[in-house]
Amino acid sequence: MPVPGFATIIDMKTWAIRFRKQDKYIFDFAKTGQKYVETRAATPRHMTVCVGDNLLFLCGREKFSR
Repeated sequence: MPVPGFATIIDMKTWAIRFRKQDKYIFDFAKTGQKYVETRAATPRHMTVCVGDNLLFLCGREKFSR
């Protein structure tokens, strides 16, 4: 039985967060943990990101996930 206010593992999604080449320094900060908050405009695409979802950070051919 699901607990109210908590997402279940079944509901997890993976979201691609893309960085432009000129913003590689921000990508590197996120990768090393120096930047631990990534804010995106509240567009319909990002409004459904939930606690427990996986974020795939991409910049060119480099990538990492959290």
